[in-house]
Amino acid sequence: MREITNKTVYFENRTGGTFELDTQSIGYIQLGNGRVSGSAFVIDTKRQVVTCAHVIDRNQDIYFVTSASEGSSISTYKLRLIKYLFGHDLALLESDEDLCEIPLTASDDFNIQVGEFFCYAGFDTYLSELPRKVASQIHGNNVLSVGKTKLHEDGPVVDYFEHLGKLKPGYSGGPNINLDGKVVAVSTKAWQEHDFEGNLINFKNFAVSIAPVLDISPFD
Repeated sequence: MREITNKTVYFENRTGGTFELDTQSIGYIQLGNGRVSGSAFVIDTKRQVVTCAHVIDRNQDIYFVTSASEGSSISTYKLRLIKYLFGHDLALLESDEDLCEIPLTASDDFNIQVGEFFCYAGFDTYLSELPRKVASQIHGNNVLSVGKTKLHEDGPVVDYFEHLGKLKPGYSGGPNINLDGKVVAVSTKAWQEHDFEGNLINFKNFAVSIAPVLDISPFD
């Protein structure tokens, strides 16, 4: 269940209360050549941004773009790269300015379970050329599976979870938020599943833990 105001989305949490999301804490990454490459979000401080490593280009300027009130009041902020973890598909960036009023909060652990409701957000790049850009969209879904894997053959082991549903182009780098109202993962990829006759069955989406890029350890 959710209630949406001009700048804030309220979700019911696991204890029956609510947590709020400042829509300006979720935006998209635009590169120096003008290309919108994916989503991103402000986390823990008003100036810190997390996205996927594959969303950014270290050879170009990188900007965080956010909008409130369903597309009005577009704001663009230049970012500098702080940490780039190719093996985890994670990147941490920072701005010299405050990016939002209420940043998202990182979970202290990978607290997500199969069947559990969560919410995720991203920016539809198909809308990036519209004169009036639409604010990042926020959705709810249920976790399909949870596990550990490697994104690359010689890469580190990462925590991940999957869910069904179509991620729109540009959702890579968007936050995945558990019922505590805290970010546990970032959307990284999606693929189609077909039956033996080639018919489309569903879209499977994949999200990895953000803990490595924020130096969060369950043993701290």
